[in-house]
Amino acid sequence: MNHDTEQAKLVVFDDGRGRFGPLTQVWPAFAIRSGALRGATRIANALQRRACGGVVPETHVAIAREAYAGTPINQLVELGAVLAVNGRWSGMDRTIVEAIENLRPGDALTTPQGDLLAAFTTGETLEQRGVQQLSAEHASWGGEQRVC
Repeated sequence: MNHDTEQAKLVVFDDGRGRFGPLTQVWPAFAIRSGALRGATRIANALQRRACGGVVPETHVAIAREAYAGTPINQLVELGAVLAVNGRWSGMDRTIVEAIENLRPGDALTTPQGDLLAAFTTGETLEQRGVQQLSAEHASWGGEQRVC
């Protein structure tokens, strides 16, 4: 893990592309329980850190704030450097964990289909642009883009 990534706060985001039937129409993808854990907990455990915030579509803000009371949802300006990770990721692939841990400021990690998996950015940028715009722009950030 590089020093920059180690200092960044973990933010889990829902890009609105989850295909979990009616569940993602009500809940953010990272709030859905699979087995004993919710997605956000799996991701936090895989990266060995606590999630400090979340980003969800406007339709999910109220339920996310209720489910994650005390955690900033769509209010991230104060967080500084953030490691934003897609809430659809299972957190179970060690190769991806290592790739996320080695991101540098401005870098993005995408899936072969072009979905944003993780990005090293700032809370302010994430809040201002939103996940949808960042997902569309990830190739033009100026940082390195890697496909996993």
